[in-house]
Amino acid sequence: MAFLPTQSSEASKKIAFLCGAGTSLSHKSSSCVNVPAIQTMTKNVEDEITTEDKYERAIKEIKKEIGETNYNIETLLTNIEEKRNIIGNGILNGLRRTDFDDLYGMIKEKIRELVSVHSLIHSNEDKNNLIHSDFAQWICQADRKYPVEIFTTNYDYLFEIGLEYKDVPHYNGFTGSFEPFFNAYSVEDFNFIPQQTKLWKIHGSLGWHIDELNKKVLRRNSDKNDILIYPSVLKYANSKKQPYASLMDRLTNFVKQPDSVLFVCGYS
Repeated sequence: MAFLPTQSSEASKKIAFLCGAGTSLSHKSSSCVNVPAIQTMTKNVEDEITTEDKYERAIKEIKKEIGETNYNIETLLTNIEEKRNIIGNGILNGLRRTDFDDLYGMIKEKIRELVSVHSLIHSNEDKNNLIHSDFAQWICQADRKYPVEIFTTNYDYLFEIGLEYKDVPHYNGFTGSFEPFFNAYSVEDFNFIPQQTKLWKIHGSLGWHIDELNKKVLRRNSDKNDILIYPSVLKYANSKKQPYASLMDRLTNFVKQPDSVLFVCGYS
């Protein structure tokens, strides 16, 4: 974060950060908790789902179809989604529709497991090792007229852990205590809780759930029903739905403001 004071020395500017997968991969030492990069994640998911012969054969065929160069967790999920939509009562890659449904579910659950690295953080030393804690410390020390806004595509809790460890008050679009609910109006209003750091998770988060009865997005403990935009071709369509549409509108409207600066971090 050493470059920020010089780059952002004008306290009146509105500053935001758009953070990709690299900010969850980033670490200060080998003992730091982090989320694996896409190739490592692909290998871990593949190892998990190929324990059954029919899935091992199917993945080998799909990998050949995609090609080694383009094969990763995103192209794999996209391939499976497309086949689920057209298979009907037929067989593709030796699998029926129910098999593709099961395979898709297993991949999503493994991804959720791999990003749930908060379960590995047990001490203040673990928290202090996080890059996110260093970032939170910079926010604490920055004397700014407007709060810092963080937009991230990551599902994990690393930003939350860093901000809380450094006692940084922040708002993430959810209102309430017993069952916090997503408040789209508060995301649209730039004057809502004007002094708090904002954390906007534009592809969803661990712990977000759909309450089908009341048609609300609630924040609860993380489980297999977390609503996340998984890496596949469908992420573009899903990002136009709520709550993601409100969060993307916030990003669009932020950069339209006068004297706004957007730092893009963690993208290759």
